[in-house]
Amino acid sequence: MTTTARAVSGAPVRRTGGRRGGAALLLLAGAAGPACAEAVAPTPPRAPAVDPRVKASAYADKTVWSYHSKDPLPWSLFRPGDYGSSKIDFNAAGVRPVGKVPAPGVHPRIFFSPDDLPAIRRRIREDRGAREAWKNILCYAHAIKLTYDEKADYAQPDWANGRWHVHGRTAEIHRIGGYNKNREDYFGLLASGKPAEKTFGKNPSGFFFPAAIEAYRCLIDDDAEGAKTLARAVETSVRLEQARRAREDKPVGPGQPPKPSTPRYACCNLGLVYDFIHTWLTPEQKRLLHDELVLLSSWSDNYGTFNNAEASRSNWATFTYWVWDLMAIEGEPGFNDLKFLGLYRGWRNFLTYSFFDSGAAYEAEGKLLFGLDAVVAFDRVAHKYGLEPLSCHPLVRAHYAKFTALSVLPTQDGFAVFDILGGMGRGLCTPQDLVVAHYLYPDDAAIDFVYRATVGDDYRHFPMPGHSWNNLITCGVFATSHRPEIVPEKLNLPLSFFCGQRALMMTRSSWDRSATFLTLHVRGASGGHPYPDRNGIMLAAQGRPWVTIPFKNVGGWACNTIRIDGAEQSETTPARVVDYVDTPGATFMTGDAQYCWDWVWRTAGKNRQGGEIRAEDVLNGNVDMPRSWALVDQCFNDFAFARSEREIYRKPLKLNASWIAVDGILSPVIRQVNAPVLRAFRTAGLVRGPRPYVLVVDDVQRDALPARYEWNLTLPADVVRVQEKKGAGVEGDILLAGKASLGSDGAPRAGEPLLLIRLLGCEGERLPVEVGPREQEHLLSIRTVAVSPDFKVLLHAFRMGDPLPRTAWNPARTSVSVEFPDQKDVLDFSPAASGRTHVAVRRDGVLLAKLDRPVVPLNDPETASLTERLARIPGRLMALRRQAFDPARLPGFVAGWDFDKAAGGVVPPAAGSAQTAAPIPLGDRTLVEGLNGRRAVAVGPEPLRSSLGFAADVQGTPFTVACWLKTKVNPWMGGFINIDGVLGSEFIQGGLRLHVPRLWDDNWASSMLSCWTHVVFAFDGARICVYRNGIPLSSVAVNGTVRLAGGKTFSLGGKSAYGDAEVAVQSVHFFKTALAPEAVEDLYLWGRAGGPAGPP
Repeated sequence: MTTTARAVSGAPVRRTGGRRGGAALLLLAGAAGPACAEAVAPTPPRAPAVDPRVKASAYADKTVWSYHSKDPLPWSLFRPGDYGSSKIDFNAAGVRPVGKVPAPGVHPRIFFSPDDLPAIRRRIREDRGAREAWKNILCYAHAIKLTYDEKADYAQPDWANGRWHVHGRTAEIHRIGGYNKNREDYFGLLASGKPAEKTFGKNPSGFFFPAAIEAYRCLIDDDAEGAKTLARAVETSVRLEQARRAREDKPVGPGQPPKPSTPRYACCNLGLVYDFIHTWLTPEQKRLLHDELVLLSSWSDNYGTFNNAEASRSNWATFTYWVWDLMAIEGEPGFNDLKFLGLYRGWRNFLTYSFFDSGAAYEAEGKLLFGLDAVVAFDRVAHKYGLEPLSCHPLVRAHYAKFTALSVLPTQDGFAVFDILGGMGRGLCTPQDLVVAHYLYPDDAAIDFVYRATVGDDYRHFPMPGHSWNNLITCGVFATSHRPEIVPEKLNLPLSFFCGQRALMMTRSSWDRSATFLTLHVRGASGGHPYPDRNGIMLAAQGRPWVTIPFKNVGGWACNTIRIDGAEQSETTPARVVDYVDTPGATFMTGDAQYCWDWVWRTAGKNRQGGEIRAEDVLNGNVDMPRSWALVDQCFNDFAFARSEREIYRKPLKLNASWIAVDGILSPVIRQVNAPVLRAFRTAGLVRGPRPYVLVVDDVQRDALPARYEWNLTLPADVVRVQEKKGAGVEGDILLAGKASLGSDGAPRAGEPLLLIRLLGCEGERLPVEVGPREQEHLLSIRTVAVSPDFKVLLHAFRMGDPLPRTAWNPARTSVSVEFPDQKDVLDFSPAASGRTHVAVRRDGVLLAKLDRPVVPLNDPETASLTERLARIPGRLMALRRQAFDPARLPGFVAGWDFDKAAGGVVPPAAGSAQTAAPIPLGDRTLVEGLNGRRAVAVGPEPLRSSLGFAADVQGTPFTVACWLKTKVNPWMGGFINIDGVLGSEFIQGGLRLHVPRLWDDNWASSMLSCWTHVVFAFDGARICVYRNGIPLSSVAVNGTVRLAGGKTFSLGGKSAYGDAEVAVQSVHFFKTALAPEAVEDLYLWGRAGGPAGPP
């Protein structure tokens, strides 16, 4: 997760109002209502009084290692009852009671009590879901002891089929050694008091993970002898782990609490062992494990304990590997009640502020954790601490029933999952949460539907042990049977999901398994792990996926968006929805992504004295940030289609609370100019009927000059383009099919699914369509060079043999007819003053849907200024051509190199350069396509160096350096521009650091540098000014002499010790004067337009 992503928006909150179901006041964008608060006073500092619950704790005067500080924090700072400003209506209706813990010292107690064991054993015998989960437990328990039998009933059916050399129902037992008879018998060795050197020699606590599985097996089987054998093995492991820590752990500082290095996943699994086999432990073993658990659980907190309640949106809040070692000793001596209350606070605030009322999440779905197994444990003790039961929190059910259920793919075997670990598959980060949710909410039919889609009809996708959670045990405890009679048609689920705050639409033609399913993600809110996917679509239809979501963030080009001249969207900056229509006949949404092209966001971390930022620092201008960055005055409401009166939505983002630091510390959102565009609207929607289809209309334009636009779709790896057959479509149609749908002649077989992509409109000079691999993705790219491409694309999934639509424009080119034998539609298009296209869909003269809502301008003068600058380009270029503009005739021109003129392995100086300017040798570097079809040079791993000898003739200190360069997409490390004694720049961990030695540092996001970029440094003797693409970004006063010097060198690009930005360069110009801002912009426009030969 990144701190940048945490600052993108205000947090979502739950409806309030004193009664359950009280409606929140939400206003559509443009309606009268609050945007940002005109003045938001800083939160007054908390009174220093210690909370009474803290005072009463045995840990009141202790400190704790914290997520929220590099140094231990005193528990006296803890506010256990701080749940932020949102009131939650906890509702127990439909929630299965989880019981209450028995008396202290009685075990088991975490998930259930001794009195519950008969019912659990009966459920395993009688409930198929519980029985299938129990078989998985047995597979692992036998593999641990090397008694696994691949032909035994518990190992059937053979779903593994030899994967990882395993036969049986799960191949995952290879993680604990499978049933390889040559494997070290670590269980037997440890049980006999000997170390398992080969398996756990360096990490004795690693045994606790498999031990917890065997402990649960012993408990359910009531296997006293097995439990006693396991206890001896665990005792050996604990003593070996204690010896390891004594050898390896560094001592803590004076007054600091203990800091044992045992991994968290091991600590928690030891807690499960203690809880499950406590009855069979000897008194000495009980003391040993109890004292170990006190040490391991008491001296570090969890995320969400000390930070701002409303900023507790990270999935870190619900990592259950902080829970079981603590809850195993609840009520016993040494139990840290404050840590428990901190865990509860983090969980509760996460559930409150990480979800919108729609059910959509703030955090990335692919990394989303609920920790519902921990919720059960918390609820069982909640009455002892005066806490509300978290299982009754309304947003848990809302997420699964209102959001997840509608994200299920038509095939009902996977989900649309956005952000990292996303895609179109099972995709949920922690499926054990759904296992617990299905147990907790047994009558919720929508959750049952999602549960079945997750685990499979035959339960083969039950979660297995992985990462830091022992999912197998959670599944073994809570698994229940789904109800096959519950199908979507009986659930009365809507066909569409819309969240105006998350800016997400999901819509389908029906709940049939062959339905067409479309998503459009405009992304007005981004938690951790976001993608640069504003206006990105996803499509599934006819029983398979066609346009997918990447599993990892490899760039905006892979997120089914438009790329402009190779530039990338910012992944941290919001876009906004400007229109949405949902009718029985069609569902459409319009997104406006201009803002995330115009700006890139990040957060500031320190004040100017190097300390943490507080509200008074923001309000008094005391935030330390690079000079090209500025505070963001806007609030969440400014970008939301649905506005709220709540203060958290109205608070300026410059007062954004830190997602991780102690409450009161801020992470102000700041911004920098990105790659401004005139417009970036996408209207996309689904037209229902006998022949459903998707329409995508893009109104995107960089500026008044031609640019290269790529209309990209990421395809599943098996999808290929098939040749058009006579009568199968019209010229230019793109037909896609899965490889398995093709016959031996390469043609689709009758009845197989295909996808038609038909360009209804595309302006400019069309380039060949590309279908094939790009990096690790499989991409379709429709490319054109145009001022404004005006893409209008129809996508229709069908079966081979079905009729294809006939489409035709009317003479005025204001509407297109879309005709099937059994369906006749008309699509009307009309340009609007905002730059977007209004769309209407009619069938047989009846209006199905119309999108014509006026676009309300964003409340941001600086964005408007960027747009005005772009709008002035035609007039500026006309004036330059009348003047016969020539860079070499600009004041003070000294030397320049145009790499398009390379010949014989060198680049000669440009005409008019000083006589001392020498040719630049290229060596074996290659020429690549540059700006406007000209040539450029790929620098390669070695920097491209040249002498500054010509500077010996430069009199005085002023100078200007201007370069046209580009990099690969989102470079992580590598060189950029360096001028000896003047300035340097290099990519460091995804950002471009620019610096003048001992004087100035700046940082640029790398997203905008993957297109040809004009970078200028101008020094007038007093200040250095930096420009990108003609826009002044920052300047700094220079105290001392900064000058170009003969005998020095300048260099471009090159590989650093950790990576290569893959820099290409097209030109470099030096001037012995500081060019004025107007001259810098002229130089940029002249190069951008291609000089005198460029377009009018």
